[in-house]
Amino acid sequence: MRSTYQSAFGAIGTPKNDTMIVSSSVYNIQPPASKDAFLKAVHEGRSNEPKTGRFEVIRNSEQLYKERAETCVIYKSASKDFGAEAKRGGQYSVLEVIGMHCISPQKPNIGIQVELSRKAPPGTTYPDFEADGLALLQSVKFGAF
Repeated sequence: MRSTYQSAFGAIGTPKNDTMIVSSSVYNIQPPASKDAFLKAVHEGRSNEPKTGRFEVIRNSEQLYKERAETCVIYKSASKDFGAEAKRGGQYSVLEVIGMHCISPQKPNIGIQVELSRKAPPGTTYPDFEADGLALLQSVKFGAF
């Protein structure tokens, strides 16, 4: 996957000790034959991310996003983040992510990714995280490229 455009916006300390980031990217894809083929491609792409030892998956799900008219895959995950030095058994943060990959309705060779991520100390909660993430994903409008 070759990304052509990326953006990220972050906020620190809301809620306390959390870092929240909204990011998006636009990338080239081989147009899939079906929605299920797109789901498989997203799953394979996410599974093949570099294994640096930094992250330990707590939970992960990927499924077709039926609440959108476009062909999209929604994903939700949480991982232990052991930091750049990847010291297992030591302190870690929890990285939660809710996002989606979509096929551009105008150009089926363009993929769009949008996500909300939260990094926080273990044991802290942000009860509105999933609702805020879903609101973000539902607010996305696709324009012409």
